[in-house]
Amino acid sequence: VARVTADSKANPGVAVQEAAKLVEKEKVKIITGGTASNVLMAIVKPITSAGVFFVGSNGGPSPLAGKQCQANYFNVSFQNDQWSEGMGAYMKRRGLKKPYFMGMDYQAGWDHVAGARRGYGKSAPIAGQKFTPRTQLDFSAELAQLRAAQPDGVFAFYAGGPAVAFVKQYAQAGLKKNIQLYSNVGLSDPLLFKAQGDAALGILVSGHYNTELDAGPNKKFVADFHKAYGRDPSTFAAQQYDAIM
Repeated sequence: VARVTADSKANPGVAVQEAAKLVEKEKVKIITGGTASNVLMAIVKPITSAGVFFVGSNGGPSPLAGKQCQANYFNVSFQNDQWSEGMGAYMKRRGLKKPYFMGMDYQAGWDHVAGARRGYGKSAPIAGQKFTPRTQLDFSAELAQLRAAQPDGVFAFYAGGPAVAFVKQYAQAGLKKNIQLYSNVGLSDPLLFKAQGDAALGILVSGHYNTELDAGPNKKFVADFHKAYGRDPSTFAAQQYDAIM
């Protein structure tokens, strides 16, 4: 079996070009990966329209589970809203009365915040809501606005570099002491723990995978991953393993 790889560089435009090469030049039959929701939104239609199967292993943009669903697109991980809807419901059960919602201003951010708000109660009063540019790394102004709103909890969806920056700046601003931070494993997981350091301690996150899952196949997967890479597998690693299997 031949294996061909491509790098989207987390850029939808680059992803479309790379997908075209895989389909037209390499004549692949199945594509997996994609990761980010904005990349997936750009490449799923061109790939599936060419009769190629796409097996998504991470982000699950809600439009692709609705009006833009494609017959040969399969997502084996989750729909974005799911992680966060559960966390929103948990926030409600904890008795929050005035939560604040934040996220990255693109499909995944919209989906996660919408899911959290739906779980919490879409019509329930909130302290505020804010979306920030996908590549933003300085959140000082937004954190000042958050503090002024005096919420009793914060749900925030960030991933990658922005997740590291947000978590560290949230702690540095002194907000961590008094305002509980809620999210999902996009914000903090084994891939980010080292970079986030102690600032990650105490964050409550939702997700569908954890290295501690008490199941035989997972124990073997974690052990094999440790042997190969010397660290715990992230949710993303587990999802791609599932996609391949």
